[in-house]
Amino acid sequence: MLTITKSLQDQYAEFFTGMPVYKGKSNYMCEVDPNFDVETAPCVLASKLREKCWSDHICPYFENRNTVLSSQTAVVNYRKFFAMNPDLRRREVIVC
Repeated sequence: MLTITKSLQDQYAEFFTGMPVYKGKSNYMCEVDPNFDVETAPCVLASKLREKCWSDHICPYFENRNTVLSSQTAVVNYRKFFAMNPDLRRREVIVC
């Protein structure tokens, strides 16, 4: 499902329980330093820290992204959807 607003994404996720939601990095808090969201987290400038977060499955944003990309159903905003690799956008049904 594609939506324009975060609140509509949340409504769909609440209505269709278990459907993952994919939002921008600023919507997820950094697990290494909770004073930052993922968009401004320390790993943005420290590639070794970023690699550790990814390999240890710590980052909530990237864990959620991976869940959405491997899921048959998801709620995604248009911007995120069209930024995906075209192969990853292929779905049997897209609700706009």
